[in-house]
Amino acid sequence: MSISSGSAAFQAIVKQIFNAAKAEEPVLIVGEVGTGKRQAAVSIHRASRRRDARFLVLNCLGLAHNRFEEELLGCISENFELNRKGALSLSEGGTLYLHEVAELSLESQALLMRFMETGTYSPLKGSELVRSNVRIISSTSVRLENLVEVGRFRNDLYHHLCTITIHTPTLNDRYEDIPMLAKAMLNELGFQGRKYFAEDALTPLLEHSFNGNLIELKNILFRALHNSDAEEVTSADMRFALRSDLSYQNVHASAIASNSMEARYLGFDHAEDGRSSAKSVDGRRDERSSAIRAGQDRYKQATDDEFAHLNSPIKLESLSDSNVTPSSANVTDENEVETAAVESESRSSRSGRNQATIRAAKAAMPSLKEQERQYFLQLLETCGGDKRKVAKIAGLNLRTLYRKLASFDDMGDLS
Repeated sequence: MSISSGSAAFQAIVKQIFNAAKAEEPVLIVGEVGTGKRQAAVSIHRASRRRDARFLVLNCLGLAHNRFEEELLGCISENFELNRKGALSLSEGGTLYLHEVAELSLESQALLMRFMETGTYSPLKGSELVRSNVRIISSTSVRLENLVEVGRFRNDLYHHLCTITIHTPTLNDRYEDIPMLAKAMLNELGFQGRKYFAEDALTPLLEHSFNGNLIELKNILFRALHNSDAEEVTSADMRFALRSDLSYQNVHASAIASNSMEARYLGFDHAEDGRSSAKSVDGRRDERSSAIRAGQDRYKQATDDEFAHLNSPIKLESLSDSNVTPSSANVTDENEVETAAVESESRSSRSGRNQATIRAAKAAMPSLKEQERQYFLQLLETCGGDKRKVAKIAGLNLRTLYRKLASFDDMGDLS
């Protein structure tokens, strides 16, 4: 993908990568899982003057201190020979990439801090200091500032690592790039020249809220390509791939088996939307909301049927006295029968009055659906018709808001 053809977010990060490549200071890459932090680090190295030296990755996930110490520094044998080179030695003159640096223990952070501060290190069981010419690039999927505040990350190390900071955008922030990313992944997945995407095949992806970013996109495309028997991958194949997420299937099956309340809430974002196929990629792009980044749980969005159930007025007539009749076992003589008949007539009269009162009250009071409609009317007026702001205030994603507004079409236009 060329720089000029990418989204604004993509162009911005490419510019930051090239600027970072010109310098020699440490770089901290911050971003969600799957946003390409490792690739950004590789790009910085390849564009730098260190490109001909080694680029080494040290994964900090689940790395105990003694193991980190050995991996970073290397080890001297009993014969005072370097029998194992560490990452600092192996990447001499090049770049050492520390993946998920926030996972290091405080003890390991202290060790790394000593190297960052002095530029020297000593292999395990060794006594001589070695001066290093290595550039450190680190990455994290959490905010280190927050960890510093709670005492889980060293403040001095944080400031040594973040001389240059790059934030990798989420896929929801650069959804314009999805078509080109998908086509590029065809080759990566081994389908280049064998399969291709129909014109509207990628439209469902623009309605999807990505939690796993590029990793999730790659998995969805893999399922769609493998499940399609034809050379052309259609929007139906893509929707099937979106619905085929294993965790979704397990939760869905469990909810149905237990007949639980959650069964009515599953699959909302996976439902077929007749409007989506008629909209272009650009049109669907305009409908996405910044609320996607809030990570709302798509399985907890109520379906249209659920909204209809909530909006239905309670049938108060079913609770009136007209359904109550005297027990025949209590009527033993004519007087009691006559008394029962009078009471029944009185109850019927009261019931008629009650029903008339109820009907009058219902006529005077707007239904729940009408009240809800008025609520959204006021929101639209307050926000100047900006549906993105309305969705954010109402706590809905933009797609849910459009479906909600569409349900009011027979009551007047809200658009």
